[in-house]
Formats: sequence, C-alpha cells, structure tokens
Amino acid sequence: METLDQLTARQYGHLSHEQLRAVLSRHTVRRRRTRGLYIPVHRRVIRVASHQETEFGGYAAALLAVGPDGALDGRAAARAHGLTTVQPVSPIDVVVPYRRVPRPMKGIRIHRTRRWSQLAVTEANGLAVPSLAATAARLAPDINAVLLTDVVQDMLRRGLDLDDLAPYATDRPGGPTLRRVIESLRISRKSALERILFPALAAAGLDEFTRNAVVRSSSGDVIEEVDALFDHARVAVQLDGWAFHHDRSRFQRDRTNQNRLAVETGLVVLRFTHRDLTQHLPDVVAQIRRAVDDRTTHQAV
Repeated sequence: METLDQLTARQYGHLSHEQLRAVLSRHTVRRRRTRGLYIPVHRRVIRVASHQETEFGGYAAALLAVGPDGALDGRAAARAHGLTTVQPVSPIDVVVPYRRVPRPMKGIRIHRTRRWSQLAVTEANGLAVPSLAATAARLAPDINAVLLTDVVQDMLRRGLDLDDLAPYATDRPGGPTLRRVIESLRISRKSALERILFPALAAAGLDEFTRNAVVRSSSGDVIEEVDALFDHARVAVQLDGWAFHHDRSRFQRDRTNQNRLAVETGLVVLRFTHRDLTQHLPDVVAQIRRAVDDRTTHQAV
C-alpha cells in the first residue's frame, strides 16, 4: 500500500484534504498547518513545506483541487507531456466532463467539454492529460499555425502519428488550422523543411536514401530518427527547424545523440538550418553529394 510520503512525492509535494484525512486525524492536520508544515494552495489542497514549489507541482495541485475526472488542458497539458516548444502560462487550464460544474478557483481556468471521451485521457509524468493528438487539437484555437506546426513536430518525435490528428481536423475552432498543419507535414513525418530538401536531392540524382530512418545501436535500442539516411555511405542528414533554436534541452539532446551516432554507428551527421535550405540550397546539396561520394569511396576501400 502506498504511504503518505510516497503519495506526496508522486504528486509533486501536494495532497488533498481527503488524502490526508484517510490516514491522519483532523487535529493532526490542523496542528501541522499551524506549524507551517502544510501550506494551503487551493481549497482543500496543501503543499508539504519540505517540497519546493515547481511547475509540475502547480499542475498536480490544480488537478487535486478540481477533483476526479479532470485533466490538464491547453499549454499545461502540452508541458506535462514534456513539450517545451510552448511556454507555461497562468492560470492553469484544466478540462472536466460537461456534467461536472466545479466551483471557480484562483489560479485555475476550468473548461467543460461534452466530448470528454474524445480526449482519450492518459497520464504523462504522473499527471492526467488528454492524448497527444487531443492536446494538439485543444491548443489549435489558441496558438498560431507556426507554433502549432512546431508543437506537432515535437509530438511526432514522441510517437504521434499524423493520422491520429485527422479526427480532430474538423470545422470546430482550431480544426482548419490543424488541418493545414497536417497537410503541410504530410510529405514528412519529421520536419516541414524536408519539403525543400527532398525534391532538391532527387533532382540532383541523390535519391538513394531512406526518409525518417530510425538508427539503432548494436544492442538494438533507438538512438535517434534521422531525416535522411544514405546507409551505403554511412551519411545522415538532420534538419533543424524553428523549435531547435529555441529549446536548450532539445539542443543538448540532439548533440548527445549526434555523438552516439558517430561513435556507436560510424555515421557522419550533416546538420542544416532553415536559413541553409532557403538561402543556400545548392551549397547544401553539394555538401551532401561530396560527403556521400567521399564516404562511398571510403567504404569501398
């Protein structure tokens, strides 16, 4: 059975009064609040003083305050999924089934939906959230198409399939924008920039490559998905979109994976930016050709 300390840690330092009263007397709870050991956060929700305030702690507290059958919504849900392309905002958005009418609470914006089942609520980082696809659909009315494209690209890296988004691309608010994003990414499951590079490579006769290839280590674990893999030459191409330049954690992760690709698989990885493809496309194609030709010759020796 889960102890109170374990429950507290799982909920990022927060507990509901119902959870406290299940194991502690009313007098003990009151005494600990008086001594500053329990800090009120929302109605009937406290933070244990030994736990620092954190972004995810705020999300956990909001869910506890709203009660059962609630899930994070909008940017909060995206952040809980680990999508750092969007920034956190206040108040925290939470969605509940339409039949529920929670009382208003400071710091929490509550949305009611008649389509609760379509949210396919799951768990991410210990927090109740709509599925990735539903999260994208819930974000669509509130962010522009450029940011939504970056969000969807980030979701694709986390296993989302573009086909999962199709049921949400309706005429409801945000649906047309989502539909345009899906269409813009349809040629590629990773980056809209590939729409520029792939035709250029084909026109140059460099068409012996695999799109969106998953590269594994010798033990079989996935190192990274590369945008284009010239397997015969052991050359990989990665395209860095807008989000790459605005996300430090992604920058670090990509650099770590690039080192693993070189050390563990012998791949030479060429990276190109949006500026490279839109302003210096002939130079990009020439560099790829030279790398492929040199490495093909090297492999044959």
